[in-house]
Amino acid sequence: MDRSLTLYEIPLPHENLDKAHVQETAFYLQIMTILHDIYALQRAIIISGPKLGESVVDGSVVSSQVAQSFSFVKSLAGVLCEAYECMQFGYYADNRLALKCRGFKKYKVRNKFIKKYNMVDLDSVYEPLMSKDAKNAQEALEKYFSKKNLLRRLRNKYAFHYDFQEAVKNIRKFKEIDDPHIILEESSANCCYVSANQWLILRALQVKADEKKLKEKFEKLMEEAVEQAKNMADFFHGFILAYSEKYLNVDMSKAKGSTLDNVMFIDEIKFPFFSKRRQT
Repeated sequence: MDRSLTLYEIPLPHENLDKAHVQETAFYLQIMTILHDIYALQRAIIISGPKLGESVVDGSVVSSQVAQSFSFVKSLAGVLCEAYECMQFGYYADNRLALKCRGFKKYKVRNKFIKKYNMVDLDSVYEPLMSKDAKNAQEALEKYFSKKNLLRRLRNKYAFHYDFQEAVKNIRKFKEIDDPHIILEESSANCCYVSANQWLILRALQVKADEKKLKEKFEKLMEEAVEQAKNMADFFHGFILAYSEKYLNVDMSKAKGSTLDNVMFIDEIKFPFFSKRRQT
C-alpha cells in the first residue's frame, strides 16, 4: 500500500499579500490556525478510541477511552462554533451573530470595527472562485449553524467553560448512575474519574442514564461533530486555494512537491489513556 505523501511548500511574499484587502489576508491566515485545531482534534478523536474490530474487555480501558474521546469531541464542538463565528464576521462581515450570542455591546463594538477597516462581504468576491465542494460545505454549515444544535449547546456550557452553578443545579443527575466509581493510581495522570465523566455526559447531552439512549445520543454527537468538521475544513480549504491562486499565482496542478515516504496510516496509531514514563 502506498505510504507516500506529496507536500507543496508555498511561499507567502509580503508584497503579494499586501495586494489583498487586510480583511482577506487576515481571514486567510486566521482560518489556517483554526484548521490546525480542527485537524488535531479530529485525529485525537480517531486515535483515542478502540480500533475497528478491536475487542476491549477491560472496563477501565473502555471507561478511559470514553472519557478521553468526550474531552476531545466537546473541545471540537467549541472550536467549530468559534470557527463559524469567525466565518460570519470575517468572511461575510455579518455582525448579527454577535448580537444573538454575545449581546448588544459586542454588536456595537464590531460595527465600529467593520466600518474602520471597510470590511465587505467576501462571499460576493470569492463565490465564483470557490470549488463545488467548498460551496456545498458552505451551504451545509449555514444550514446547520443557523438553528439550535448540539455543538452550540456543548460550546456554550461545556467546551471552554466549567459552570459551577450549572453543576450544582444538576447534581441530581449523578444519582441516575448505577455503581458510581472512579479509578485512582499513584500517578495522577493515570486516574480516570469514570462517573464524574458519566455525570458530565448526562448533563451535556440532556439524556437519562439509559445505556441505549445514551449511546444513541453520543453517536449522534460524534456524527455531527465529524460532519461539521469536514464541512468547515472543506470550506476553509476552498478559500485558501482561491486566495492562493488569486494573489500568489498558485496552480496546484502545475506545482512541484517533495515526497514524504513511510507515512503511518491513521488506523495504525493509538493514543491510550493509561501510560507510563520510561525509567532512566
